[in-house]
Amino acid sequence: MEALAYYDGKIGTPEELMVPFNDRVHFFGDGVYDATVGANGKVYLMQDHLDRFYTSAKALDIHIPMPKEELGKLLTDLLAKVDGTTHFVYWQVTRGVETRNHVYAENLPGKLWVSIRQNHLNDPDVAIKLNTAEDTRFYHCNIKTLNLLPSVVAAQHAKRIGGYEEAKTNILKFFDKKGYIMMAIMMGGGIALREFGIIPAWIVAFMYTGIGSALALAGIGFFIHYLKRGRSLTCPVTKKTRLA
Repeated sequence: MEALAYYDGKIGTPEELMVPFNDRVHFFGDGVYDATVGANGKVYLMQDHLDRFYTSAKALDIHIPMPKEELGKLLTDLLAKVDGTTHFVYWQVTRGVETRNHVYAENLPGKLWVSIRQNHLNDPDVAIKLNTAEDTRFYHCNIKTLNLLPSVVAAQHAKRIGGYEEAKTNILKFFDKKGYIMMAIMMGGGIALREFGIIPAWIVAFMYTGIGSALALAGIGFFIHYLKRGRSLTCPVTKKTRLA
């Protein structure tokens, strides 16, 4: 075939394949992608692209439905089904399928898409014309686009915070189990270093002075930002202004 499409285990042509109406990508652009070149049955720099793909999905809490090695094999197998010697290989994972809502189920299984088609590679030695344009994406808040991924991330964060009602009233729930373990290790380690003289006292003093200074500077930074709320900030590069 000249072009292949894959969605959640199904293979066909781009015209044949059907995608569920409630896939979150339709409403929010809720997914990540990667793309590269295929040539002579090989996916170019596949491991590098897969590493970036899985890193992107993890950053957004999107669950890719298969391990990295399995996806690499799938891409290679699908590439072999497409006619020609050079191809455009594209894949993406969306957060999954559920009724439209900014917040989403925590363990929602992601949906994998793959698109492979024949592609002619341009001669890299032939010069191309380049046109540059200012990036104004963040200055068009008056336009309601489908690129709602930042809103999705913010809504999910708010949902998680709202679920911590008990933690708001119980100071012992301020940290989770891992946090308390880390605190115990740090405090116990510091006490042990001093009491048993494992390292010179001046090194311990230097360490705690640095930690204290860092915390103090962070506090000052938060306080300054708090005082500047509602004021206009000017970007040093674009000279555009926005509210803090």
